[in-house]
Amino acid sequence: MVAQQKDIQSKEERLSRDSAVMGETERSNLEKDILNKKRDIKRSQQEFSEDFNARRNEELGKLQRRIVEAIRTIAKEQNFDLLLTDGVIYASEQIDVTAQVQQKLTSMPE
Repeated sequence: MVAQQKDIQSKEERLSRDSAVMGETERSNLEKDILNKKRDIKRSQQEFSEDFNARRNEELGKLQRRIVEAIRTIAKEQNFDLLLTDGVIYASEQIDVTAQVQQKLTSMPE
């Protein structure tokens, strides 16, 4: 994409620099070429963004599943009755299992 952007920039510079001495057909062709290349790069950027977001969501999903599994394992091992993930306004440090979850995650195979 960087190479495409540099190509567009150089063609735009050429157009602004040489448009007065270019023939009508040459100038028109160069303008069309620039527009087409801008469309292509915009499409490439959108595809990259979509691919990136899909991959990020996939990895976040994997991480969330690993975290949930680690929490379930700890809860079963320590006979907890209930563990909450969202909506907790207050919890004492005596029942905070964050460090245990982190330790369990590092010991779990990926």
